[in-house]
Amino acid sequence: MEEPTNYENLPGEEEKPKMTKNEKKLDKYKTDMEDIDLNRESYENGINQDRQCTDMLCLLVFGAFLLAMVGITGYTIKEGNVNQMIAPVDWDHNLCGFGERADYQKLYFAYQGTYEADEILNKGVCMKTCPEQHA
Repeated sequence: MEEPTNYENLPGEEEKPKMTKNEKKLDKYKTDMEDIDLNRESYENGINQDRQCTDMLCLLVFGAFLLAMVGITGYTIKEGNVNQMIAPVDWDHNLCGFGERADYQKLYFAYQGTYEADEILNKGVCMKTCPEQHA
C-alpha cells in the first residue's frame, strides 16, 4: 500500500486546498475570532487614545505597600545593627563577635564526613582565628 505524501488528505477523503501558514492559523481560530467585537473605527488612527485607569484599588494598595517598605527600611537603618544581621551564628545559635563571644569573630565548620547542609551548619564554632590546618 502506498503511503500518502500529503498528510492533510488521507485516502478516501476529499482533497483540501493547500493553505498557507497564516491561513491555517485563521482557520484554526475562526470560531474564537467571531466572538470578538472590535470597534474598528476607534483603531483607524493607531492606538486608541481614549483610555482610562481601571485598577485604582490595586494602585492604592501597591502605593501603601511601597510606603510601608520605605518606612520599615528607614526605621531599620536608623535603629538596627546591620552587623548583627550579617554576623555568623554558631551551633548554639550565638552570634560570633557579639556579647560573650565578642573576641570570637570567625566561624569554623568542622567537617564530620557528611555533606548534609543542616548537619554541617549545626557544627559551626566561633573562633578567634582560623586554624592553620584541618584537624
